[in-house]
Amino acid sequence: MTQTKEMSLDTDRKQFYRDQLRSARAVALADAEGFLAVIHTLELMGQQMKGKILFLEKYENKLTCLADDSPLCTEVASRWPAYHTTFSALYDELRRARNDAVHQGAYARILTDHAVDLAIILEDALMSNSECSKVSQFMVRDVVKVESWHPVSYAHQ
Repeated sequence: MTQTKEMSLDTDRKQFYRDQLRSARAVALADAEGFLAVIHTLELMGQQMKGKILFLEKYENKLTCLADDSPLCTEVASRWPAYHTTFSALYDELRRARNDAVHQGAYARILTDHAVDLAIILEDALMSNSECSKVSQFMVRDVVKVESWHPVSYAHQ
């Protein structure tokens, strides 16, 4: 019987996966059907945390525990349900619809939007409670328009 070594993510790994999620999100935003870049990053993170290669479904608990470090996971989504979806709902949708969405363009675009939202939650979780607190690490390159009635979390999204 092969034993596996589950591990948590240290600061260097958190920064690496944060950058991977940012890159995957950029791919998804550039291509409405580019959600697979986010899925691949989730799989890499899950493999690292579980210590072995499994299905996306098997990584859910580890990634949810990580996402819980971010208020975007459930707290903000509960307060602003018209603007945010919970991490568990996003993850479940990505997991269930992954294979079908590859073949269905319109649904893939919606799934890509949700993949981007999920990536943002995990990026935020990776940066919480770490030494990474410089403004330059959170820079946004595109113009963001926010109305006075939008929550700050919506601007981040």
